[in-house]
Amino acid sequence: MVSCRLPIDRPARGERAMTSRPSRLPPHQFKPGEVVPGRGRPKGSRAKISESFLRDVYEAWEKHGMKVLLEVIEKQPVAFMKTVSYLIPREWNIKHTDAFSEMSEDDLRRALEQVRSLISAGLGRKTDKDVAAEDGGSKSDSIH
Repeated sequence: MVSCRLPIDRPARGERAMTSRPSRLPPHQFKPGEVVPGRGRPKGSRAKISESFLRDVYEAWEKHGMKVLLEVIEKQPVAFMKTVSYLIPREWNIKHTDAFSEMSEDDLRRALEQVRSLISAGLGRKTDKDVAAEDGGSKSDSIH
């Protein structure tokens, strides 16, 4: 068995290691900031792959979706729950807005008075459901 070790420069005790080491890269590798036209992945190709993949997943879901989902729930509940957990956002950005805090007292009084008048206007009125309940059936069931 042949062992081959390359010399590795390590920082002295207490020193931090440098993150970029362009001087130690072999000549055939890209250096930081180096751009070579015509080499590497074309721009947009990753997006095209993602779009294609998602289109295929959508087609598979349309064809087999619920059937496979129920089968996974029954046979592999842990895998199902793991997948569901990946779909739920890790952080929920909930912003509480208080519409009343920026209203003046006069605005609040006017709003309260409008609510009171809407409530009182609707209290004496019967809806179709109220009338049907009093008659013992739904309105659509009765013959007029």
